[in-house]
Amino acid sequence: MRYLIITLLPLFLLACTKEEVQPECPTGIGVGDLLTLPDDSALTLVRINDNRCPCDVQCFWAGYLQAVLTDGDTTLTVSDVHVADSLGIVDVVYYRGFPIAIDSVVLLTDECRHPYRQDEYCVTFTFEDRE
Repeated sequence: MRYLIITLLPLFLLACTKEEVQPECPTGIGVGDLLTLPDDSALTLVRINDNRCPCDVQCFWAGYLQAVLTDGDTTLTVSDVHVADSLGIVDVVYYRGFPIAIDSVVLLTDECRHPYRQDEYCVTFTFEDRE
């Protein structure tokens, strides 16, 4: 009986630990997920560079967010706003003839802090030229 208690006690303790559950990305993709293009080729979202004004600060300029995509050989960086071609901060990039732009960015947390973790971003892309 004593051995049974010693064996079961750790299992009960593990069952009581609180597991942090991340909300799912409702409509877009998160870091590490695949972006499938209309021709069924795919790019992986590898990183988010968030240079936007923090939520608890009043800024003169809102800043920008960049999504870094790769197919393993080619790396593309697309921004949510167009800043300057010469700086590489563009709101449309092309891959296999398809224009790729950020449609929306959702944070999967209500917490106001900076920086956010990479797994807290949900990005939706569009395959249309911005005019």
